[in-house]
Amino acid sequence: MCDIVADACKRCCRKSLNKTCFPVAHNDILPDGTPCIQGFCNKGVCEKTIQDVVERFWDIIEDININNVLGFLRDNIVGVVVLSTAFIWIPASC
Repeated sequence: MCDIVADACKRCCRKSLNKTCFPVAHNDILPDGTPCIQGFCNKGVCEKTIQDVVERFWDIIEDININNVLGFLRDNIVGVVVLSTAFIWIPASC
């Protein structure tokens, strides 16, 4: 991905770490759907995508089901035990 917006959907290289990117000689265009500077590539053009906060949270909420929740709890068992212990211990100590 190039640093310049006009070349954002072209394959770029840099000669060293601190040099600027430049498109390769044969202008290799990235496939559609590839992330670019402003959004995603579509037919060789970087199209800006606008996604508000509500839409982003709604996408997360739509994907929630019991299997995802149980999988998350299994993957984070230590955090679940610490939080559940804190929920019981802190009110009981007051």
